Amino acid sequence: MGKLSLFLKSPFEVDVAAEWTDVAAKLFNLSKPSLQMEIIDLQEDVSLQIYKTVSTEEFWVKHVPVKYENCKKLAINLATMFGSTYSIITHWFEKGSEVTYVDISYNNNELIKSVHEMKYVSVISRTTKKKVLYQNEGYMITAKNLRVFKDEFMFLLMEEGWKPDVYFLIVFKEIELSEINDVLKILLHYHVFKVLVINGASNADVYTYNPFENYGCGKVFTRTISYGKCAKANITKSFFLKPVTGLKNCTFEVGFYNLPPYVINPNKDQRKEKLIGIDQYVLQTLSELEQFKVIYTYKFNPGEFSGIGDDMRASGPLSFIQKGDIEIMIGGYHLMHKRSEAFGYLYGHHSENDGLIIVVKKAGLVSNFKNTYIEFNAVVWTLLGVAFILFFVVFVKIFDIRDKCGTILVMWNVFFQHGFKHWVIS
Repeated sequence: MGKLSLFLKSPFEVDVAAEWTDVAAKLFNLSKPSLQMEIIDLQEDVSLQIYKTVSTEEFWVKHVPVKYENCKKLAINLATMFGSTYSIITHWFEKGSEVTYVDISYNNNELIKSVHEMKYVSVISRTTKKKVLYQNEGYMITAKNLRVFKDEFMFLLMEEGWKPDVYFLIVFKEIELSEINDVLKILLHYHVFKVLVINGASNADVYTYNPFENYGCGKVFTRTISYGKCAKANITKSFFLKPVTGLKNCTFEVGFYNLPPYVINPNKDQRKEKLIGIDQYVLQTLSELEQFKVIYTYKFNPGEFSGIGDDMRASGPLSFIQKGDIEIMIGGYHLMHKRSEAFGYLYGHHSENDGLIIVVKKAGLVSNFKNTYIEFNAVVWTLLGVAFILFFVVFVKIFDIRDKCGTILVMWNVFFQHGFKHWVIS
């Protein structure tokens, strides 16, 4: 990639016999011998050497004649590739963030080299075969085709660092336009919503979807959104942060434990004014604010434990969420580490560690004088005053002190000096 970039910016300095010409020919479907001959002629063209100092765009567009057809085609493709990559990366990921690069049988290092040379994000390269321990801040995935993507993408879900709510950029080397919809269905199943899919087989068309429009409720999507060509795509992240219809008119199936006071079985309470548990009250309040409905579908035994395996697959009642039978589980669950990594959750009164937190108003700044007298209450200060006076009287009487004024000042000085701590740091 470095040699290709050098050709684009300084074609007079590249080595025609080097391996980069073979890479360029294969990458952009060019004739290698023709390309090499054109580069030799271009480097020896005296009429072009006077334009070495002009901008890259002006050089290739205005000054390089049509006879250097392969060189111009290569330059335009490189400019498009570098420009589109920079545009997508800078609009999609936060500057300085750590992006996980996953190669799924794509076998092309040019993209990751290009991103690395941008020095905009930190790239962590990996495969789907080995689990990682770090928390992913974004994903950039390259895949050969839909088949290998479908087979290997699921392995990313089997680790604690899996984060479906971060930003995804997925590039396919070989994919039909009709298969884009299948890719989006896979991503929807695994709750990956903030995603761009690039069809590398069609000159880098960019696609996405929004399952929160048209009352999709995050469960279905009604259309594939096309941004057009990668280099001209007008991408804004605000689109993904503002669901059109949100959760309005949605219905969610809820599983629960009959475990008062957290959950009281709503299907067995025959009273007119039904009692509800704490978790039910929270869910009811949210449903009123966001205008969605809940159906209490599955009742589980409180003694049935839900564990999380090393592959992040749940057993017990929580497995029903991963299977898609229910969307929400309530009932006084303890928020253990593995559960917090495997599922999204609303933090309540059940955390990993129990504790008591006392919240008080933050103290403001006070003067040194106030800091002195608020150390003790009125009774203590009164006793100190009485003890001071008694000591003074007894001391004067015993030692027959004539300079009473000087004595009381010395005592006053000693009294306050002992009221401070002096720290010596060596």
